[in-house]
Amino acid sequence: MITPIQLPHTSLHALKAGPESSDLPPVILVHGAFCDGRMWQGNFLAYFAEQGHPTYAIHLKDPNRRPIRTLFSYSLRAYALRLRQWVEY
Repeated sequence: MITPIQLPHTSLHALKAGPESSDLPPVILVHGAFCDGRMWQGNFLAYFAEQGHPTYAIHLKDPNRRPIRTLFSYSLRAYALRLRQWVEY
């Protein structure tokens, strides 16, 4: 089962699949500039979840902003900072 989630007190969203807890490490799937975490739904998200990994397909861009504006308003540094928030969570 794939569940949309949001980190508390942030604008960070993701799709989550797999167990709530596991002895296996979590897998964080990161998309490119012209898409979001949904690109992983068709195969990789389910695959790693079926292997027992808590799996997250993160959305680096704020889903509440218009796509073309979002693309040009984020730098590589901004993406890295958002990814860091996920890893530290």
